[in-house]
Amino acid sequence: MKVLMVTQKVAPDDPILGFVCEWIKALSRRLEKLTVVTLEHRGGDWPANVEIYSLGKEKNLGRLIRLGRFFQFANTRLAQDDYDLVFCHMSPKYLVFLSPWAKALAIPLTLWYAHGQVSFTLKTASRLANRIFTSTAQGYRLPSGKVSVVGQGIPIAQFDFTDSPDKGEQTKIVTIGRISPRKDLLTFLKAAAEIINRRLIGKPRFYLVGGIITPGDEPYLKRLRDFCRENNLEKQIDFIPACSPQDVLKWYCSGDIFVNTSKTGSLDKVILEAMAAGKPIITSNQAGVRLLEAVHQDLIFPEGDYQSLAQRIYSLTKINDESLKKLTAKLRYLVAQEHSLERLADRLVQEFRAITDGKTDQ
Repeated sequence: MKVLMVTQKVAPDDPILGFVCEWIKALSRRLEKLTVVTLEHRGGDWPANVEIYSLGKEKNLGRLIRLGRFFQFANTRLAQDDYDLVFCHMSPKYLVFLSPWAKALAIPLTLWYAHGQVSFTLKTASRLANRIFTSTAQGYRLPSGKVSVVGQGIPIAQFDFTDSPDKGEQTKIVTIGRISPRKDLLTFLKAAAEIINRRLIGKPRFYLVGGIITPGDEPYLKRLRDFCRENNLEKQIDFIPACSPQDVLKWYCSGDIFVNTSKTGSLDKVILEAMAAGKPIITSNQAGVRLLEAVHQDLIFPEGDYQSLAQRIYSLTKINDESLKKLTAKLRYLVAQEHSLERLADRLVQEFRAITDGKTDQ
């Protein structure tokens, strides 16, 4: 089976999109040929059946030039390479752009989308797509009979920390992800202040791992740093720059408790990564709450309620080792069963074949 994949960036060291490289490798093991069109390509080793076609953002090519290269590819390669299916990853705009050629050549269009934001472009892509894939029921907010929930795609083996360091005197409380108002990191810092000021935990240390993606997020980062300074928290809260996927594994290995305050609505990947690492994760994320509410009440809290978050963190520090071991084993098992990368790749390719074989509506 020959598949054309469109994605934003192919870069193994990218803190946000580095995981796409693992998706490419997993899909390539199940396909005859996988061509990946991307705005930006920055390194990576690829199997012989994978072709990466960059539109040139890494060479500082302008937007119009990149768009021209995309249309040139569509006009020449789409028919020439005899693709069976198009798979657009978080790229509804490019699905719309490709649709005239794909429809003329009777090539099915599919979209992966997992985010709470709904745009006019997404609505248009939804009408044009033959199939839409998402991580959870909350990941795709438009009503459609075309949607398939296939899980998030976590490479479980990378999070197997059998040689984790012994817990030291400090309790390390970690949040990971981009710095943005939608991540509600101020709630994390307010909970940290509550714990420190009330001395709920003996020796807590808080880590905020991540960076800004756009200049528009710079004022929010300043607001977070100002809060720490104004509340004398600078000695117990560390801001860690965004890490590559390889380096961030060290934080999953060494952290004791993980927190996610994301307001995106869709399931935040870091929730599942912490679970895969066998670590407790506390979240107010809407999809995360639905995932964890039946597991343990100390893993969820109301959005924006920093006092509840502080109490949940405190409660987790009081769980005995045996109970904590059972809890984290359950969390890891849940990810392995529903959200592993291998399961995702199997499901996607199974759906691809069903579409091209005419077993689903087109």
